[in-house]
Order: sequence, then structure tokens, then C-alpha cells
Amino acid sequence: GANAPTTPEGDAIMKDKGILVVPDILANAGGVIVSYFEWVQDKQNYFWSADEVKQNLNDILMKSVREVESMSESKNVTWREAAMMLGVGLIGYVQVTARHWLERDSKLTRKHAMELVENLMWRGISGFPRTDS
Repeated sequence: GANAPTTPEGDAIMKDKGILVVPDILANAGGVIVSYFEWVQDKQNYFWSADEVKQNLNDILMKSVREVESMSESKNVTWREAAMMLGVGLIGYVQVTARHWLERDSKLTRKHAMELVENLMWRGISGFPRTDS
């Protein structure tokens, strides 16, 4: 299958042989990202050219590849393990942030908190709106 196509034992063998295994979450991400682009464009009633879609997709995928590679090197883990660490870390961060907003900020509606969390999940912390106070 497309998700987890090798066993942990197979991953270990490929690692020992110096074969880079691109994590399935990266290899399969293009379709999900473009679906998100379509959703955003529909919400805004503003549509991109095919070249804009390709460029935006490439930017996101290459940023993700660089982040996975960096985590892999800094933690001395496989790319699959690094991708999982980043994904789980982001989900944990989003969950803690959402709880904080809902518990601490009485002016923030649940709907607005969900929109902020959605933005944080899709764009990561770099795409999150700043407020300097």
C-alpha cells in the first residue's frame, strides 16, 4: 500500500544499506496539499493559475523535505522517524494552543479558535498570524 509500504525491519535493512526512504507522509502529501489549495480558493472565490498551484505546492513540499532532513540529521533518526516526530509535535502544539485559547481567552469563540487551529495545522507556526502586544 501507499502508507507504510515497508516494515520496520525493511526500514532497518535499507538504512544499513544507505538507502534513503522518503516517508510516505511526504511522498503522498501532494494530493492533500492541492486539495487544501482548492478549498482555500473556493472559500475566497479567488483562483490560482496552474503555475501558481505548482509553485506553491513545490514551496511547501521542499520546506517539508528540508525540515524532515534537518530533524533526521539533528536527532540521528530515519526520515520516517523524523517526519513522525515533526507531525506528532505539531499536533501536540496545536492541541495545547487550542486548549489555552479556550480556557484563557473568554472573548475567543469556539468557532474562531477552531479556525485558528485549522490555520496552525495547515500552515505551521510560520503561517500563524502574529499579534504584538
